Amino acid sequence: MTSQFPQRERIKAQKHFDSLFQQAKKIHADYFVICYSDKQLEDRAFAFIASKKVGGAVQRNKAKRKLREIFRKHQQSINRTVDMIVIAKKACVEAKLDQIETAFIIGLQERDLWLN
Repeated sequence: MTSQFPQRERIKAQKHFDSLFQQAKKIHADYFVICYSDKQLEDRAFAFIASKKVGGAVQRNKAKRKLREIFRKHQQSINRTVDMIVIAKKACVEAKLDQIETAFIIGLQERDLWLN
């Protein structure tokens, strides 16, 4: 069981982002939006995005760090058949980690993407 977010599981290519956004189903929460689709590569892949609407660089990085930490803690419970892009909302910056974590788990459970 790894507690890291490995390089091979990161979405990096613009083609991958574009195709995922075109095919994506979305989960809307107070703190983020999850775009997910069937995985395209051998390994599942994730990306964490925060636009300038979230705030300056410090706020965007803070929001992405929170989302990555939640993913890292629960990666074994997330369905391995999908690729995901998690887009931070402005509320993510000020929210406590446990609030975001609860919304994340509930959102995935509603779409049967949570394994436990």
